[in-house]
Amino acid sequence: MKYYCLVLFVLKTLTTLKGQETTLNDVAKRYLKEYKVPGMAISVVKPDTIFFGVAGIKHCGKPGPITLASKFHIGSNGKAITAMIAAHLVEENKLKWTSKITELIPELKGEIKPDYGEVTLESLLSNRGMIQPFEDDGSKEWKNIPNSIGKTSDSKLAFARYALNLHPKINPSKNHSYSNGGFVIAGLMLERASGKKWEELVSTFNQKFEIGSFVGFPNQELNAGTFGHRKKMGKFKAIPAEEEQQFDFDFSPAGNLSINIKELATIMEKHLSGLLGMDNVLKSETYQYLHFGFEDYALGWYNGKIGDTAQKFSYHGGSLGSFSSAIMLSADREIAIIILINADGKKVNELKEEVRTTLWERYGTK
Repeated sequence: MKYYCLVLFVLKTLTTLKGQETTLNDVAKRYLKEYKVPGMAISVVKPDTIFFGVAGIKHCGKPGPITLASKFHIGSNGKAITAMIAAHLVEENKLKWTSKITELIPELKGEIKPDYGEVTLESLLSNRGMIQPFEDDGSKEWKNIPNSIGKTSDSKLAFARYALNLHPKINPSKNHSYSNGGFVIAGLMLERASGKKWEELVSTFNQKFEIGSFVGFPNQELNAGTFGHRKKMGKFKAIPAEEEQQFDFDFSPAGNLSINIKELATIMEKHLSGLLGMDNVLKSETYQYLHFGFEDYALGWYNGKIGDTAQKFSYHGGSLGSFSSAIMLSADREIAIIILINADGKKVNELKEEVRTTLWERYGTK
């Protein structure tokens, strides 16, 4: 596999329990206890069934259990949602995958580096738009973001002007170069094509799936919502809403979305069904393009082969420092796996990989 190895941990023997949901609850509780994270929610999506498991609490030190309705921030897994919103607009003929930046944002003509003249929507969503990463808030391109951007009436447009005048980012060792900035610009293109603001596009997406995802962190929507956590002095501490990641521009299309495990599983069931050849909210061929239209990184999804086989899978992770998420799908193995945790850190990444391997080995069709 070119990006992620599937088997990084030895599968631990699990006691067989009656009832699939009880089994996943047991898995969640066992790993919660082992890794001492505040809370988690997991799901296994099969073609004919969706299983769930939840464990833990929404806020360390306060009552309030994690339930199927508890929202988690999914970080860069929101990129797949951005790509789906784009796919809806493409299927509605509001724009094309090959639409260029200046075609949809004409006021940028003559104001950006010529290198970006041929960059298209699909280039941005597949991380092939040569945009600087904007992944580390300590990076040069992030530190130099003008303070005025956040004060403008259209922060995405102001950000695009800034980002598209930086030197192009090319990674000679890969056929793509990961960029949060590219997704922000793609989001602006979708706004222009639809005539709607980002929150309206997300609202329309919610209506199509009959879900209630939220732009922002869960505790920014509701005081009783799920809190993210970081380790301080060796223990996980809840992060207040006002201390969650702050941006000087509208970063949302790159990954600022909260959703509960049940609703996210509903979305992934549509993806799995589409990859198995069935049209639903989107056409099957559109799902294929989202996941495998480009090698290594398609539109909001990493992809690759399973070991030495011809079978394929797609994957993405997400985190903004206080929540962590992972999603993996394989139509060849007839499975999608979702892992949501209200904490972040090195051990949390190990936890995600171990849970994913366990669920993959138990539920993935050979």
